[in-house]
Amino acid sequence: MEIMEIKQKLHQFKKKDVIVHPGEYRNIFSEYATVLNLETDYRVFNWKKTIESVIKPLGQWHFQFAAAKRISILKTQIQKKTVLIKGESNYKSDLSVYKSVLKREKTFADLNLELLPMQCEVKPAKLRDVDVLLKKHYGSNWRHFSDVDLSFYKRIIDNVIDSYESITL
Repeated sequence: MEIMEIKQKLHQFKKKDVIVHPGEYRNIFSEYATVLNLETDYRVFNWKKTIESVIKPLGQWHFQFAAAKRISILKTQIQKKTVLIKGESNYKSDLSVYKSVLKREKTFADLNLELLPMQCEVKPAKLRDVDVLLKKHYGSNWRHFSDVDLSFYKRIIDNVIDSYESITL
């Protein structure tokens, strides 16, 4: 892409004062990159919870993780196809010993990945702020505004209106 083309596309962004619907972001990004959609193009698993059941906490490792300048990982065919790790406190030293960081009687085969639900909890204070911004931009009657499709925000705010009303500053 030439510099002139990039400048023209940037000028196109500057023309757009307000982006209201999340789909507009996807359209803009898709002009410059490949956009992947959650659940259709990829899935998200709860690695943090799964790893806690198989790998020791960092404080129980055979070296100080935070002080390590170089970390080496070795995949072995011996010992049930496990992974061994060592950490060096200096770049030029090679004094540490490879050891497993797995909990006793655990292997990587014990990893049972849990699929994360496709949802995001929005805090009531954030919803209140969005509502205030919508009222400032479109007026206090923004829910009935017909010139722009604000159904995305209306649906989210109305779904949690009970907890939203209880928030006070």
